[in-house]
Amino acid sequence: MNDMEKTVKTENEKEGKKEKLDALYKKYKDRFHLRPLRDDDMYTIIHLVEALLPEEGVRDAFAAVALGNLSFAQVGARVMVDMILSVMKNAGAVKDDLYAFLSDLSGITPEKIREMPFGTTPAMLWALVNDAKNADFFEDVSMLF
Repeated sequence: MNDMEKTVKTENEKEGKKEKLDALYKKYKDRFHLRPLRDDDMYTIIHLVEALLPEEGVRDAFAAVALGNLSFAQVGARVMVDMILSVMKNAGAVKDDLYAFLSDLSGITPEKIREMPFGTTPAMLWALVNDAKNADFFEDVSMLF
C-alpha cells in the first residue's frame, strides 16, 4: 500500500469513527446540556489534550488550519476523534480531571456522570467540539499551537 492509499484509508477510518460518534451523541444528547466555553476553560482543555495526545499530532493538526490546508471543523473533528479514542485508552490518567471539567460544563456532578450509561462521556466530548458556539474558542486556541 502506497502513502496515498494509506492516507485515504486513514481518512476513511476517521470518517467512520466520526459517524459513530455522531450516532452516539444523538443517542445520549437528551441526558446533558453543555454551557458555552469560557476563556478559563482553555487551560483545562490544553491540560487534557497534552495528557492525551502526542504533541506533534496536535501541532500538525492546528498547523494545517493556520496554513489553510484544512478547515477548523475538519481539524477539530480529527483531533476530537483521536482525543476521544485516547481518553478511552488512557482514562485512568485524566479521569478525575475529565469528569470535573464535564461537570463544570454540564452542571452534573462528577459522581452522576460516572453513573451515566456508557457512551455519555464520549457523547459529551463530541458535543463540546461540534457545538457551533464553541467554534471561535477552538479556532482561537488553535493559534497557540
